[in-house]
Amino acid sequence: MKVKEFIHSRFSSVAAFYSQETSALKLSCSKNDKITAILGLLADPAQAGLAVLSTDRIVEGIITERDIVRYIATSKNITVNLKVKELMTEHPKTISLGGTCTEALKIMVEGKFRHLPVINENKFVGLINIIQAASGRLIATTNRNEEIFAALLEAGDEFPSVDIDTNLNDFLKTDTYQKANYVMVSENKKKIDFITRNELLRYKLRSMK
Repeated sequence: MKVKEFIHSRFSSVAAFYSQETSALKLSCSKNDKITAILGLLADPAQAGLAVLSTDRIVEGIITERDIVRYIATSKNITVNLKVKELMTEHPKTISLGGTCTEALKIMVEGKFRHLPVINENKFVGLINIIQAASGRLIATTNRNEEIFAALLEAGDEFPSVDIDTNLNDFLKTDTYQKANYVMVSENKKKIDFITRNELLRYKLRSMK
């Protein structure tokens, strides 16, 4: 693992926070499904959204309880034959299973929606909602304190430094990281982040298992 991969791993992954579709948790439907058939699936306030999939699990759209509420608000009745394709949002934004909660939250905030389909190798695997993404973003924020980073920059060359493309395991074979509480991370000779000695020790212990 390179240093840059370790830095990226700090950010909470969508995979750790999203709701995975299983046989017990239905998070998708077909565009030809009737609205009356999916109302029960949209009743959970924690999710309240369904991805609309093709037969090969490609995301074609998304439908939420808000779509139905807006439809009813226009004084229209939900008829027995009303289908998902008539109310769904087509070609919605998606996020990869390997994406971060920070990225997912940004997509939802900018798009002003609360549910985001999660895909893996272009196939639907689940949904992440804005609360789940915000929870993951909060955890990620704690991994880098901007005030500490600013103070470390002011300290100049007092702390050891490692290039972001360095193999982390090779770096840990040296005793450089044991001489200070922080190691600065640089890219193109510019300091861009830091790693604490405790983080490195935890990584080393995990690697030894």
